[in-house]
Amino acid sequence: MSLSDIKVNDRLVAMFRNSFSGNRLGHAYLFSGQRGVGKRFSALQCVKYLNCQNPVLDLSGKRIDCCGRCAACNKIEKQIHPDVLTIEPENKSDTIEIGQIKEIGNLCNLKPFEGNYKIALVCGAEKIGEFGEVVEKC
Repeated sequence: MSLSDIKVNDRLVAMFRNSFSGNRLGHAYLFSGQRGVGKRFSALQCVKYLNCQNPVLDLSGKRIDCCGRCAACNKIEKQIHPDVLTIEPENKSDTIEIGQIKEIGNLCNLKPFEGNYKIALVCGAEKIGEFGEVVEKC
């Protein structure tokens, strides 16, 4: 899977490609929409694009996609990449707890181990509990 597999919005994919290839990354990207529209899938494809070890290049040498087959892409797909942290609401409380938020801070304090970037995916950010302000310190 790759950025090319995001079928929802070609303009959105082009915007990401331009931002990422020009090293004009924002500190955060918000994927919003109804359940089932592909927010998580799209975010994971962007993460793979940024950390791919074998990117697809155009004729000018500009990165246009991730390979989807290298060790980094496979680890991201399996959610075992050491530079990618996925935070989700805990089953019991259905909220994102302070300990999970602190994990993001810990991730931010370290340099990438294997990839190009350290990335935290916060799935269900609207469920961050009362300690959400800790995120802003990251």
